[in-house]
Amino acid sequence: MVKEARTVQQYTVLADYYQARTRMFKQKAAEAMHLWAERNAVISPVYEKWPRPVDSAHNLYDYYVAMENDSATKVAHFSHLADAAPYQ
Repeated sequence: MVKEARTVQQYTVLADYYQARTRMFKQKAAEAMHLWAERNAVISPVYEKWPRPVDSAHNLYDYYVAMENDSATKVAHFSHLADAAPYQ
């Protein structure tokens, strides 16, 4: 649908979809932050096998934040297109 969108309604549907994804990834990032904090509190030996659980939790958090930011960018893009598109 992204490639075929030409009307205000289509752009609005896309913006709403990416807004929902933004909220979902924001919640997942908060959960991953909590998991990261829990795992960071555990003191592990230096010789622990990589990736450590704290590293995995940190990477998961970073992924969710990146996806949240990407979705937010797409919301802004499609909202702008909806505002600029001729009403049909």
